[in-house]
Amino acid sequence: MDFANEDELQAFLAQWLEEHGHNVYREVKCPDGGAIDILTQKYAIECKRYLSRAALFAAAGQLRTYEQHFPEQQPVIAGLTPESEGTDFDAVADRLKTSGVEIWFIDQMDAFLDYYNRLEALSKNPEPPRRRLKLPPAVTGLAVALGIAGILAGSFAIAYHILEDTETRLAITAEEKDQWDAFQRAAEVWDINTAQNSLTLLAQSNNRCLRTFATRQQDSLAASAAEGFRELNDIKRTLNDQENCKLEVTPFSFSP
Repeated sequence: MDFANEDELQAFLAQWLEEHGHNVYREVKCPDGGAIDILTQKYAIECKRYLSRAALFAAAGQLRTYEQHFPEQQPVIAGLTPESEGTDFDAVADRLKTSGVEIWFIDQMDAFLDYYNRLEALSKNPEPPRRRLKLPPAVTGLAVALGIAGILAGSFAIAYHILEDTETRLAITAEEKDQWDAFQRAAEVWDINTAQNSLTLLAQSNNRCLRTFATRQQDSLAASAAEGFRELNDIKRTLNDQENCKLEVTPFSFSP
């Protein structure tokens, strides 16, 4: 098992966690600076490509800095086993485990090894191309005609679904607009109860962008309590950039 850099390691872990039912956020910014590499509803993970003695100390220091913002998450340091670190390295790892930090040597854990090997096998053995069936000229001509008709029909279907998705994404009901405004007012004064009530209703919306925002904001408040309000505009911008949403970004003093 090997990764070219820390980003590849993070991406691998994030993909594994998502496939195992976790809501995964990467590079989650903290109010007082810095960012946690991977955050889920269960784990706060700091990644290092190789878990050397120095890397363990560095990661543990980062986790101590962030733990006040993620009190419900289990702190984890994840990475590959270094080639040689000696007995002192083992003592450092054991001491960190005793303090409540989980250490994942992912190249020693069967779940990660199996997943890595499966991905490697898929990359080396893609599905073979299907053999093409040779048809008589008359049949070929008919197939071409039918193919063009199919392409045209498919184009209309794609256009329809794009339009349908756009309308679903942008249109909101009057009640959802009221709940959205109520959430914004609650966020301005860090009123968690009112905000959570609005988010609960928005999380049931048919509007994909509203529904996703509400779910992520709920996770942020659950993880960080009122400090989670600081992330609301970052969540909006991420959805606008990555999901082509059109969520209104209203700057606050705590979340510019």
